[in-house]
Amino acid sequence: MARIVDTHVLNNTNDLVCHGKDKRSKNLKFQYKWLHTFPWLAYSAKLDSAFCTFCVAFTKSGAIARVNEVKCFTVLVDETADIAGLEQVSICVRYIDLKSHELHEDFLQFVPTTDASGIGLSRLILDNLRKFGIDTQYLRGQGYDGAAAMAGKYNGVQAYVKKEHP
Repeated sequence: MARIVDTHVLNNTNDLVCHGKDKRSKNLKFQYKWLHTFPWLAYSAKLDSAFCTFCVAFTKSGAIARVNEVKCFTVLVDETADIAGLEQVSICVRYIDLKSHELHEDFLQFVPTTDASGIGLSRLILDNLRKFGIDTQYLRGQGYDGAAAMAGKYNGVQAYVKKEHP
């Protein structure tokens, strides 16, 4: 399940993501009326988190099966910090649909990260692709920004992924 809003909640007065307290130092709590205001939002009491229903539905819709069916895909990754300063990686896949012959670029998940090294990020990416059920033996391409940790020739993510999937 793609966790979009973790301990962060939507501030329904100005639709901003907040962490714990607003400017007036009031604690923000999940409000069930948000489920009506934001139809794409779902709430898990067990995890005490809100989720984007489209992201959850996407993983169950057959996109993963299509990626495995084509037996050739590219992983696209970018690292960024969210509004609370939490480092995270966005993972997407690019592939050509065999039936329509159209290029697809599908978002999979935001993944929090604590290890921004090339080897740490490469493990994070490959492990999460496998958790989704994507057969990484079909990984044929990689797309990153120009940051050294991502695209570095010797110690970047691409170098470590290429070692495992030449």
